Amino acid sequence: MDVAAQLDRLRQTHPAIEAAAFVDFRSGTVLCSSAQIAPPQERLDTLCHTAANLLGGPAGDAKSAMMLTAQEAVVLRRPSEDASEALCLICAPDADLPQLETAARETAAEIASAGA
Repeated sequence: MDVAAQLDRLRQTHPAIEAAAFVDFRSGTVLCSSAQIAPPQERLDTLCHTAANLLGGPAGDAKSAMMLTAQEAVVLRRPSEDASEALCLICAPDADLPQLETAARETAAEIASAGA
């Protein structure tokens, strides 16, 4: 299954996910995204920079991070420890974050194993 299909499936399985993106924060590029209503490109670019900052960039050692505001919850997950990519989920602020972190971890692992 390709990354776009995995992101679509993730959103369909978890309705609290408003948008999902797979980003390469080394290059600052959004590789793939899935959303019912596509966020503006500027929002996706900001998400990529947020992933780089919260995960410590390509050389960082953080595997996952979460950010919660009054408007949204953001869940970030690297597919592997040395990856410069991250799975990014934009969710409703009242989303079940432990459940979504588990879903992000499983999906990121699937993406990593498909790319291996």
